[in-house]
Amino acid sequence: MVSMLSSKLRRMALVTIALLCLAPAPVRAENWSPSDLSSGWPRFLVGMAGCVAAHESGHALVALSSGYSVGHAGPSLTYQPAFRSRSDQLRVASAGFQTQWLASEIAFATMDKGGNLAAGFVAGHLATSLAYLVVLKNQPRGDTVGMAHASGLSVNQVASILALPALLDGWRLFGRDVPRWVPALSLALKGTEISAAWAF
Repeated sequence: MVSMLSSKLRRMALVTIALLCLAPAPVRAENWSPSDLSSGWPRFLVGMAGCVAAHESGHALVALSSGYSVGHAGPSLTYQPAFRSRSDQLRVASAGFQTQWLASEIAFATMDKGGNLAAGFVAGHLATSLAYLVVLKNQPRGDTVGMAHASGLSVNQVASILALPALLDGWRLFGRDVPRWVPALSLALKGTEISAAWAF
């Protein structure tokens, strides 16, 4: 009973920290263009790589904090022992997206200082989301399959849910005169999806 309570408290603390990270970040949209790269390609590519690293680190940190060991089979992370619950599987499988969503909001908030590095991070978030929508959607060890198995949703439903913040963030990054509701809706979707994963 005590370990179950401490586990729930740990999860509630993680959700609270995640939401606190989102809350103070100004909800922003940027008017960035690939023409801004000129000599900034290295910083942009480091930002993209940083997004991939953040995504994979999110999986590993949540898995390790939940008592699972982390390995890999090719490019996919693996977890031992088998998931003890569907809740654990959903949290670990969605942790990469949760991490990239939190970090993308930080990138948007620092775009005026971070420039191409921050834009690269957001572009990495968009590329990762697109990859899971198109190429990696049905990969047996992939995030979308894991989330679908844990939640009872179809892989297509999970992919669509993950695509919504990315579509809005693409508009935020590349759009001109982006309406204020676009970043606000993106932030709300991310917060709702993170909360849903931890409340499951």
